[in-house]
Order: sequence, then structure tokens, then C-alpha cells
Amino acid sequence: MPANPDGKATIVDHVVGREPRKSDSPYTSTSKDGADAKDYGGKTIRVDLPRLMDDIANGKVQGVEVYSPKEVEASIQAAADKIAGRPIDISVPPRTSYEKIREMAEGLGFSKKKTASLEQRMKDMMHTRRDSEWLIKGIVPKDYITGPF
Repeated sequence: MPANPDGKATIVDHVVGREPRKSDSPYTSTSKDGADAKDYGGKTIRVDLPRLMDDIANGKVQGVEVYSPKEVEASIQAAADKIAGRPIDISVPPRTSYEKIREMAEGLGFSKKKTASLEQRMKDMMHTRRDSEWLIKGIVPKDYITGPF
């Protein structure tokens, strides 16, 4: 169950995870078994994503959307490009320190405000890649869920 099934938070708002937008998120984060994902809660549930996506595509499930890691990354990249006013590379190696990310962002030559925003997008990209983050928008019907474990 997302924080707010009818929420207006964007994918990037959800990934950033700051209030007040986080409480207005219609998304739930998931990752595949075995991903190097950060644990954001004390319990694990399993969502049958292949079956859910199939049933969404076949019209059996409505009001639910699934976003792959590539789609989540594309949203973050588009937000960075918008901040920069042009395409910009925000990729950073896994486990890059926040200090190094700050240095990389400062090296791009933008204003302090844009630099801070681009630094955040770099962190967002690193985290979503680490988590192999899938997002589900809407309420997942319970017959697609097992757990909690």
C-alpha cells in the first residue's frame, strides 16, 4: 500500500523520499530478490511482478502501473537534464561517497542551487541503481502479494 494511492508525488519525489512529498507518494518501491537493496522497513513481502504486469497488460488489473529500474532511472535522468538545461551525465560509481558526489556536482560548473539539485539527482541515481528499484503505482491487489516475512 503506497503512502497515498491518489498522491501527486512524482517518481523522483518518491525516490528522494523527503517530506512532505513522500507522504503524498502513490508509489511503492520494490527490488528483485538478491538485489543489493537497502532495507527501508523491517519486513519483507513478495510481489508477483511478472503475473501482475501480465494481468495489467491484459486488462485484468486496472489502476496499477509498474515502472522498471530503467524507467525509474530515466525519470531521474530527465529531471537532471531539466535542471541543467541540457543532457548531462549524472552516473556515479556504486558506493561513491557523498563528499565525492558533491565534488563531482561542483565540477559541473552550475550555480549553487543547480549544483545542489544535481548532487541530489546523482545520489538518487546511485541509490536506485543499487536497489534495482522497481516502482508500483497504485494499490497492488492482495492476491499478488505473499508475506510479510
